[in-house]
Amino acid sequence: MLSLGDLLNPLALSGKCEDPAHRQVLMRSVLQLMIGRAGPWPHDDPVWASLLPLIPQATNRSTGLNDTQHLTLSVPFVLPANQLGQLVRLPWLIGDECMTILGEVIWHQPLTVQVRRESYEQARQPIPAFLQAYNGLRRLGVTAAEAQTLTEHAPTDLLLEVISLTARRQISCTNPIGSVQALLTYRLTRRARTQVQADASKCGHKDPAALPHSTHVHT
Repeated sequence: MLSLGDLLNPLALSGKCEDPAHRQVLMRSVLQLMIGRAGPWPHDDPVWASLLPLIPQATNRSTGLNDTQHLTLSVPFVLPANQLGQLVRLPWLIGDECMTILGEVIWHQPLTVQVRRESYEQARQPIPAFLQAYNGLRRLGVTAAEAQTLTEHAPTDLLLEVISLTARRQISCTNPIGSVQALLTYRLTRRARTQVQADASKCGHKDPAALPHSTHVHT
């Protein structure tokens, strides 16, 4: 459990900065990070870099990872602490496709990023289909954990179709995750059956080649 000292030490150290303007920036950044808010952080500030290891990790993770509005991923990579609050591009497996995602670093140990619509808009890039699917699931009332699992493992095109259909039925839908999973299973089964039929038609069924006639030698 975090003690009061764990929480106040970074603030106390930032308060020792002699320059009032610099001190205010540091203390505001510490407070924002503690409550899980986004930067901007003073990335190039050596004092800030020394403060980062002292800011309680559990406090930051409990606020950042419980944010149910955004897709949050723990990534098996290592980045310097001064990357906190910055946008990074990382490879990630969505469905059966490896793609590059754009996310904001919300913690550095372990590396944790949030993938948000605002980040893509800030970078002037189109919103990827998998993020549209995640946001659509959340609007349906699907929990963050369930939405993340479906987003990461289901084919995105089918998932978007199912979300759209479920949204049209939402007035009579009392179990959104159950409806989504049932429709997704049906669509996946139908797709698999269609693929099997297509593969069979490509192979075709040809009659076996006629054997050559035997040569009879009269004795």
